[in-house]
Amino acid sequence: MKKRVCFFLIRGEPMTQTEPDKRGRIICFIMMMAGLISFFSGHGVGRADTFPVIVEAKNHAILSASREGALIKFGVDMGDRVKKGDFLGMLFHKDLIVEKKRREAKMAYWKKRTAEISSLNRSGFASNEEMERAKMERIVNESEAEIIKIRIQRSKFYAPFDGVIVKRFVRPFEWVKSGQPVVEIYNQNRLYFVVSLPSKRALETPAGQRRRFFVPDMGAYIEATFSLSEPLVDARSNTIKTYWLIPGSENRPASRLLPGMKGVMEIPPSKSNAPLSRIK
Repeated sequence: MKKRVCFFLIRGEPMTQTEPDKRGRIICFIMMMAGLISFFSGHGVGRADTFPVIVEAKNHAILSASREGALIKFGVDMGDRVKKGDFLGMLFHKDLIVEKKRREAKMAYWKKRTAEISSLNRSGFASNEEMERAKMERIVNESEAEIIKIRIQRSKFYAPFDGVIVKRFVRPFEWVKSGQPVVEIYNQNRLYFVVSLPSKRALETPAGQRRRFFVPDMGAYIEATFSLSEPLVDARSNTIKTYWLIPGSENRPASRLLPGMKGVMEIPPSKSNAPLSRIK
């Protein structure tokens, strides 16, 4: 049996172990490593700051009904890919079509009547009051027909951009009210990592800077580029929300990303703790 003496680096106190030579070296090594880890972690050496992130879509919309009515057609379902301008759904509007035809008939009548009264007025057989009344009736019916035409157009839903149908809030033949959500859509090709950074760190981030983000759901690191930050500091947390663009074509794993996924952003400790320059 031999005596070995190893020094615990943190406390500086000698410790004596009576063990076989091989076992003693192992114990001494473990104690030394534990001391080093404790020392460096206590002094913040090599520690990276981590921040939670969430994936958001730049083009994201919830289409709502502009008027009340029954949803008689719904041409898409969850997960369907659509192009800008594609038909999505339609509210019942046959009553509006009938009303539009009625207004157009009145408009045509008063247009013809206005021409007749105008001719009679020039011959002295119709008063100016009759002529003005005919013009007013024509304009009123023309305006009403245009309003109904707009309401008919708003009875139909079209895709505002290329994207994926995320959710349907109503079912076919269901009655919807004005302002009620109908369908949700987002564009998967323009995704961002959104992270709230301390205001000082956010202001120091240059445009175009690239960093890696870890997404646990995918088990992969994805690189993103700093795009913009909100011009507002949260009063409670003293943070600024920043947006990091995820390139769709450069990173193949990015195609599996979905809005709402969580991730982690790691930033190495700053080399300089100098304060920001004073604003002149």
